[in-house]
Amino acid sequence: MRARLRGFGVWVVTACLAGVDPAAATTWVVPEPDAMQDSADAVVLATVESIRSVASPDRSSITTEITLHVQEGYKGAVAGERLVLREVGGNVGVDSQWAFGSPEYQVGETVVAYVEAVAKGGFRTHQMALGKLDTKILEDGRVEISRIGSGGKRVKESLSSFERQMASRRTPGAARLAGRIAKPASFLEGISQAQANFRLLWGGARWFDFPVAVWGDLAGDNVLGLAVSQRIVEAGGTAWNNKPGSEFQARYAGDKPGAAFRCNPGYITASFNDPGDDISDPTSCGGILAVGGFCSSGRNVNGTPWARITGGSIVFNDGWNGCSGMWREHNLKETMTHELGHAIGFAHSWEYDMGPTRDSFVWNATMYWAAHFDGRGPSLAAYDLGAVAYLYDGEGAPSPTNTPGPKPTPTPTRTPSQSPGDRDGDGVDNTQDNCPAKPNSRQRDSDGDGIGDPCDTCSSARSSGQQPICTHVSGNVQIAMTGREATGTIKLLFSPWTQDPRRDVDVELIAGDEIFGVSVPGSQITANEGLTKGQYSAGGTRLRVKKNGGATRLVLRVKDDALESVAGSDLLVRVTVPGFTAAKAMSCKTASGENVERHVINCK
Repeated sequence: MRARLRGFGVWVVTACLAGVDPAAATTWVVPEPDAMQDSADAVVLATVESIRSVASPDRSSITTEITLHVQEGYKGAVAGERLVLREVGGNVGVDSQWAFGSPEYQVGETVVAYVEAVAKGGFRTHQMALGKLDTKILEDGRVEISRIGSGGKRVKESLSSFERQMASRRTPGAARLAGRIAKPASFLEGISQAQANFRLLWGGARWFDFPVAVWGDLAGDNVLGLAVSQRIVEAGGTAWNNKPGSEFQARYAGDKPGAAFRCNPGYITASFNDPGDDISDPTSCGGILAVGGFCSSGRNVNGTPWARITGGSIVFNDGWNGCSGMWREHNLKETMTHELGHAIGFAHSWEYDMGPTRDSFVWNATMYWAAHFDGRGPSLAAYDLGAVAYLYDGEGAPSPTNTPGPKPTPTPTRTPSQSPGDRDGDGVDNTQDNCPAKPNSRQRDSDGDGIGDPCDTCSSARSSGQQPICTHVSGNVQIAMTGREATGTIKLLFSPWTQDPRRDVDVELIAGDEIFGVSVPGSQITANEGLTKGQYSAGGTRLRVKKNGGATRLVLRVKDDALESVAGSDLLVRVTVPGFTAAKAMSCKTASGENVERHVINCK
């Protein structure tokens, strides 16, 4: 297996868990858009103008500034202003620091950003990755935005629909941030480096000298107290020791004064109560639990594929007073074990922007992106044991193998070169190339799924996973409107996506600026014994899927007045399940008839 590696990692729970069955905590329930808008100081549509990373003079931390040029201000700012956001982490030379869960930006892209003012001065993206919404301009000129929704799944909607929702909540005389955003609170000093993007680290890193010292916090958590905090750090700090096939060893070294995200040479620190105010405060017992990770330097240490980790840091959030049902010792021991995993080189077993997974090997891992809080405390699962044996096998670890993982990251255009590290000669290193087998120097990715156009089997419809299947769809769509009631019938035939019909199914009807979507969770689809048929019925929605020879037939009937928004114009019909996308453009006509109260739109 491949141990997936990056820098700092964030763990989030956004539901109030007091009195809730612990198993429910495995789902990341994301704040509603209204709550995000209310708690942010500014919400803007902006273009990323510049990015620069600055290493502190003592090299203990890296901060990245992202300058946004506001195109439209929905709250707290107006068009024409420039917002300078500061995020933890970045790359300067061969030194790197990264906070996993941070928003990812690229120069030239247009984004919707929720902005938060920081008490110590300056601004950052509100609630990390949740506060940055991606935008995409489709071939017809329509702008689509996507955000992390319930359960970590991407939710898409038209920009015009988003703006209408924002306008409906806009309050007269809302406070502006003008004059406070244009200039940072203070000039960042240190070695700086301009960037084309603020994204995940190149390659991976590990510790090479053992045991690694893990220091706790003299203050302790302000809810649980010092004695419990010490037990949490000691249990989680040594949870990865003495595992089969692994040479990794850590030791609890005692306590030091708590600090912000700082990498001290040769050891890991665990701080409570967010002493540097680096994490957005939780609301209603929901938000970010903790952030952890490492700093690294150099490349290919001792001939291995890994950089050397020079120091690590773990910071627990504050503001959890009154959340005793969730903020308990055994839960924080699990959190400490997870964050220490980041500090010694591991990413999540699965990423929130990849959506939910039914693979128990992945979601049962302590390194899964969502907290389990199932009483496991400082224990490891099968995935975690395999990962630590892989990365710390005593020989510096073998070269990585290709397995499904997070989407590749586009990189800026480089001077073309021919080398073993750039097999297609397009100037982009294989490890960063979104299409390493075919030249793609500009890293074009029309559908934003992380797979470069020359390698993408479906560049016009986004697919999940790294080996998507995009297939032609035959079938038709009929939308009937009688008075204020709208009923849609969607009949499609395409290649089968799986032998098991119990998969999450998303069906989208896209017309101009409008998107009508239906999501059916696979866990609620019932199937026959032979797994050749599945069905779902709830409210006004009915779904039937059936294997038909070498194809899958899907019939979806839905009653929803919102269908009217996509009726009357041509449609793009898209069906998505994990690892599979089917899409087709359909032409629509309105059927004539004597009954003027009933209109039928047929699309094929």
